[in-house]
Amino acid sequence: MNVRARMVEVEGTVIASGDTGVRDAEGELGYISTVAFVDQSGVERTIELNSSETVGDTYTLRYDPTDPTDFSTGGGRWAGLVLGFIGVVFLGIFVRVLVGQRAKP
Repeated sequence: MNVRARMVEVEGTVIASGDTGVRDAEGELGYISTVAFVDQSGVERTIELNSSETVGDTYTLRYDPTDPTDFSTGGGRWAGLVLGFIGVVFLGIFVRVLVGQRAKP
């Protein structure tokens, strides 16, 4: 069975947010947000995201019910379809320009 096919979608809420106190190579502070959600069995769980969000913001999470630590945020199928469509459009433009350049005498 496809792992993504068994993923469950839930809403999570940011319950804490702040900087990590660690700077990256460019000198930017890292940020972390803690998101709480209730899994299928009614257990409240928390995950940490590498982002700076406002407490109270909501996230759409997808997680594997057999392993709630395996999760993804937002996007999902529609993000993949949109990005795929954009890729096809750019490929079509590239091929058309390439063929047009070769056809010139």
